[in-house]
Amino acid sequence: MKLKKLFIPAVVLTLAGFIVKICDTVFNVYGSGFFLSSNVCNTITACAFILLFVIGFVLSVADRKKDFVSEPPKNTICGVFGFLASIMIIGGAVVQLLAWNGVNLVENIFAVAAGFVLLYESCISFTGSNAMKKIPVVALIVPIWSCVRFVSLFIDYTTKSLKAVELFDIVEIAFLMMFLYYQAMYFAGINNKLAVRRTPVYGSVFIMMGLIVCTDLFIKMFNGAEQVANVDTQIVLPTLTNIMAILGDAFLCVYAFFLIRDMLNIAQKTLKAPASEADALADDDTETDEGEAASESVTEAENVQENKAEDKAEDKAEDKAEADKDSAKEDEKAPEADDESKPEKKENEAK
Repeated sequence: MKLKKLFIPAVVLTLAGFIVKICDTVFNVYGSGFFLSSNVCNTITACAFILLFVIGFVLSVADRKKDFVSEPPKNTICGVFGFLASIMIIGGAVVQLLAWNGVNLVENIFAVAAGFVLLYESCISFTGSNAMKKIPVVALIVPIWSCVRFVSLFIDYTTKSLKAVELFDIVEIAFLMMFLYYQAMYFAGINNKLAVRRTPVYGSVFIMMGLIVCTDLFIKMFNGAEQVANVDTQIVLPTLTNIMAILGDAFLCVYAFFLIRDMLNIAQKTLKAPASEADALADDDTETDEGEAASESVTEAENVQENKAEDKAEDKAEDKAEADKDSAKEDEKAPEADDESKPEKKENEAK
């Protein structure tokens, strides 16, 4: 599959964007300065995830005519990180619900439901038995929660004066939403080929942005809650809900990586050539067989002619040998006849 080639650009671009963005936060925001300005660092990070998305989409289109099937396999590591992510999602939502402040009530309710669905999907990774196909509508709870989370975060940031390029967490949630949508299709058994082709595309960008945003927010969280002078940046309070939300996204990144890896490996094992390619291969095989048959017939004809020529040569040699023997016998008989006739001549003369 062409999508398996996405691994190398994903690693390279993720490292590039991660290093540039973290250096921006450490040196430009909380340090004495970096040789690249914050605007340049943010632009490089944005170009990195856009390029990764374009590469992934092109590879996905290249695999559109291929025939393959991929089912959720048994993977303990994937199950562990999916379990941890679900616990963080449920825990953060329960903490906010217990506070009973009415803020993001709908999001927290969906978060609890999505956490339990993700917990069940983690059990599928532990056992390798997918019963989600019997209740496919349940799988949609997770992408619906991510959609509600995206809308809530977008509304929250409309009240702030931060630069748009600083808000990479909105991009992260947008790609998380699309990743969870196709991941739900994958577990529900709906349009398996499309789910396998699109999950790595959105999942790879989510992993990149998730690692960058989680690390960036942790740095900002533990560098104080006060606004940095002359710097327009986010303030992240070290609250329990913020910590659980960041850890949940980080665990989701690891979960997404192992899920995508196994998804593509199984698809590669079941990969079949397209109908046109299969016909071409069949034609090539037929032509090869016909050519081999023709060459074999020519070889047999040549062998038959050679055998006939050898037989003729042997017959001629035998005929010559017999003729020589006959002539030799006649030569031997001739003297004997002369010897017999000589006494008769002598007797006639004597008479």
